[in-house]
Amino acid sequence: QMDHELDKTLIHLDNKASDMFCDFMTRVAKTEELTIVGNQLLIKFHQELVNLCQRGLQDHLIKVKALLDELGCLSEDGIAITQTVNHSTDKCFNDCCMNQASSCKEVELELASHRGKCSDEEIETLHPPGERILFLAILMRVMYNMLKLDYEMQEKIVLSLNLNSSSEELESYCLVWDLRPFVNDNIMQQCWRFVPQSTVQ
Repeated sequence: QMDHELDKTLIHLDNKASDMFCDFMTRVAKTEELTIVGNQLLIKFHQELVNLCQRGLQDHLIKVKALLDELGCLSEDGIAITQTVNHSTDKCFNDCCMNQASSCKEVELELASHRGKCSDEEIETLHPPGERILFLAILMRVMYNMLKLDYEMQEKIVLSLNLNSSSEELESYCLVWDLRPFVNDNIMQQCWRFVPQSTVQ
């Protein structure tokens, strides 16, 4: 009877974690869209050097910061769910996320171990509910950390722009913004496999 109740609880929490992850990735998609718009504004600034573009970039930063705050809250909610499942996962989660680089590497290795072995429909059953809840929470924290660093880079670029910026400086800013050195594209792409196609349009 106790095992049955525990299974029901885990399934409920797993569904909750999945819904939260989809909500998180919806905001990630919006952040990605804003980054593309910001890049277009930056290119326009490079070409025209007008105050209108600078105001547009400032507005871009405000919007991305607001989304990052929401992503941070959802990430914290994900941690809270892992603590509900098992208090011992708290230490596991902290160990996993203590170092941004190592957590990215660990997540990438975990995703790579399943890549090509499962269809998009099968990806949701890779882990038992308890383990999957922890894995989704770690994914959210890693994604949040990457996007936060990406935003901080964008902010530094925007704050350094002025009408005296040289062509070489602007070209380098455009290049770095486009390359997004803090964002692991592989993790980003694989994360979407955990989100039903109908969730994000």
